[in-house]
Amino acid sequence: MAYFLTFLVSLFGSLATVRLVKPLAEHFRIGSLPSPRKVHLGFKPLLGGIGFLVGILLAVGVAGWFHILPATVWKEYGFFWAGLGIIFLTGLLDDVYSLG
Repeated sequence: MAYFLTFLVSLFGSLATVRLVKPLAEHFRIGSLPSPRKVHLGFKPLLGGIGFLVGILLAVGVAGWFHILPATVWKEYGFFWAGLGIIFLTGLLDDVYSLG
C-alpha cells in the first residue's frame, strides 16, 4: 500500500505542478513556436521538467516517510542528486534560452 501511495503522490504532484507551471510558461512565452521542422501548428509551452523534478522529489520524500528508502538517501546518493540538479538546470535553461 505504501508503494501505491508513493506512486499516487508523485503522479498527482507532477500533474499539479505542470498545471501550475503551464500558465506561467504561456504568460512569459517560454515555449516552442511552429516551424517547418516541427509537427505542431501552434505555440507549445515548455517547462514540463519542473513537474518531473517535483514528482521525483515527492516520491523520494514519501518513500522515506514510509521507510521504503533509508533516511540517508540524500547523503548516500549525493552524486545522483547533483547530477539530477545539473540535468534539471540545463533543461530549464534550454527551455528559457533555447540553448544550441
